[in-house]
Amino acid sequence: MAGAALGILGWIGGELAVGNLRLPGPTVLPGGDGGTIPGILGLPRLVVAVVVLAVVAGLLWRWRGRGEGQRLPWQWNWPALGIALGVVLVLGWVLAAIGGVDFGPSTVGASAGVVAGTPNGWLIAFLLGIVAGGAIAARLTGAFELRGETRIRYLRLLLGGFLLGAGGWIAGGCNLGHGLSGMAQLNVSSIVVVICMALGVGHARAMIRPGKRSRTSAVS
Repeated sequence: MAGAALGILGWIGGELAVGNLRLPGPTVLPGGDGGTIPGILGLPRLVVAVVVLAVVAGLLWRWRGRGEGQRLPWQWNWPALGIALGVVLVLGWVLAAIGGVDFGPSTVGASAGVVAGTPNGWLIAFLLGIVAGGAIAARLTGAFELRGETRIRYLRLLLGGFLLGAGGWIAGGCNLGHGLSGMAQLNVSSIVVVICMALGVGHARAMIRPGKRSRTSAVS
């Protein structure tokens, strides 16, 4: 996507724009294990993880087969993709621990560190790995193509990227940091962030849908 370059520039601008922003308010939950569901309930992490896993597995079983008709032949199904993400996430933690670094998949702080003169090599390598991995996967599956955008789409990508960068910095993590690392650790703040992300996507989708229907009616 040629427009992704503008999205990245907007993301960098958004992160830098709110870099010194500090929102007032009390600390509701402590950091570390105290801010997780097991820490709040005073239960062993493994017990809570097993219960959460059972609930999620039950929901996925109930929703099995949904969206399969929209999947392209070269795309993985969601069970395989979910398991692969879990394996890669744990492997990333293990390798980071071996290297003596506290790191989880995230994009927040990469551009701010470069501007401040203290680049985080792990974040930069992670971002470059996403681009390289996506390109390799596209080549292997035959899905690689160069795609341009309309003028309004470029503007939307730039603005959306700015909001993404600013929101990720304010929330202390992006969809990867909270959605993968934080959720896997049963972090309450990450659960709140992911719920808000889902609500935001749903609201934006509801706003766009009427416009699509009206344009379709006009054309027909």
